[in-house]
Amino acid sequence: IKQDMLLLPTETSEEIMQYEYNSLGIHPKGHLLLYLRKHIDKDILTSQDAMKFPDGRNVKVAGIVIRRQRPLGKAIYMTLEDETGHTPLIIWPQVYRQLRLVLREPLLIINGIISRRDDTINIVVQNARSLDYLKNLEETKIIFHHLELTVRFVFIFGVYGNIGLRMEEKEVNVLVMEVCMIQQLE
Repeated sequence: IKQDMLLLPTETSEEIMQYEYNSLGIHPKGHLLLYLRKHIDKDILTSQDAMKFPDGRNVKVAGIVIRRQRPLGKAIYMTLEDETGHTPLIIWPQVYRQLRLVLREPLLIINGIISRRDDTINIVVQNARSLDYLKNLEETKIIFHHLELTVRFVFIFGVYGNIGLRMEEKEVNVLVMEVCMIQQLE
């Protein structure tokens, strides 16, 4: 039997990601920054590349904020995640006061200095800006639209990819938790 086959247009990687989030609640093939990397400045390093630089080197990194901590000391600690790993950040109080509104954003570009002390590597934050300007690009609208709730969960729980997008009924609770967490950081 001979059948006519309907030829469908090839899906973009962003559309495949959307379908996976809608059906599975996760995107096993990649990370959000993998799709956004081509739209950000070329001098912004991956976490893996940034960690190779020596102490005192100025670097730029980008990622999703997966952890925010303010222990009893004065410094604030954050961790960014990109497609290659995690980037630990240190923010001193005077810098935090200047950047506190930007540092609330879930997707950030960080300018800082590599600090290597006692077998640990951190980036000491000097400046930050949000990646939300990418929301307006035609190519990235679909990414931001379908990942907005997931990014909010990353901001709060640090579990990228494990929260489905069919949780609209919980969004109000998430926003309340987000506000409480931001108030604790201040």
